Amino acid sequence: MWPEAIPRPFLCLYGGLNFFLGNSPQAAGGFSQAALDELPPLTGGPSRYPPGLVQVLPRNGNLALSYPPHLDLLVHGYRHGFAEIQQDPAGALSRIGTKLVYGLQGATGGIGGYAVPLGLSGERRAVDLVTAEGAWATIWRVSVVTLALLGLWVLRRETWLQAWLVFALTKFAVVAAFFGYSRQGALCIPVLAIGLAVIVDRKLLPRLPWLGRAHLGTVVLTAILVLELFRCLAIEVAVDDLRITKGALGPIDHASHQLHYR
Repeated sequence: MWPEAIPRPFLCLYGGLNFFLGNSPQAAGGFSQAALDELPPLTGGPSRYPPGLVQVLPRNGNLALSYPPHLDLLVHGYRHGFAEIQQDPAGALSRIGTKLVYGLQGATGGIGGYAVPLGLSGERRAVDLVTAEGAWATIWRVSVVTLALLGLWVLRRETWLQAWLVFALTKFAVVAAFFGYSRQGALCIPVLAIGLAVIVDRKLLPRLPWLGRAHLGTVVLTAILVLELFRCLAIEVAVDDLRITKGALGPIDHASHQLHYR
């Protein structure tokens, strides 16, 4: 490998590297640096090289720019990423679908900091948000997306909405191209909220005159107070079924974990 200049980055210096990592089979739609552990093509087999060479190569997803294959991924990450896609188009399409699902999980994670009605428990994928699991979470997400899309369709002739839609499109384009982060999808919550607000205001409230905007505000405020009370009473969180007393939760590594708040 001959020395060469680092090309002008499209977004950032490590964008190409992340593109390769995000589209590698090891990532499976989420974040992973496992592809950095792939062995280099040793011409003629390991026997032609110094004993123990493989054992001293960078491992555990650690990036070492002094290691030529890693430097090559930094410089030519987009090329290697497209090579992964071309090698297995069906698998790449499946991973992109998984990424988009993860993004939608972040955009439909519940109301407020307590994620009502889903709650705070769920899976925390690597360097991502905690997202609820199960049939109820799926029903909630499908309902939210469906109602939000109906509301946005009602507003389709409003020119100011175009900026919001472009914003959401750019976020999900990043999710599809790189890592399937729910936290990227969470940035699109305001876009879905616009559609939901239209449905509530124009379709739901007129059919429930007894509810009204004032009563709806009272219900929301009461719910917030009740949830705050529950928060004060909650005394523990379990990470992978390991009970941890409130206030004693330390840093969590970048692996996937199951979190349950009680």
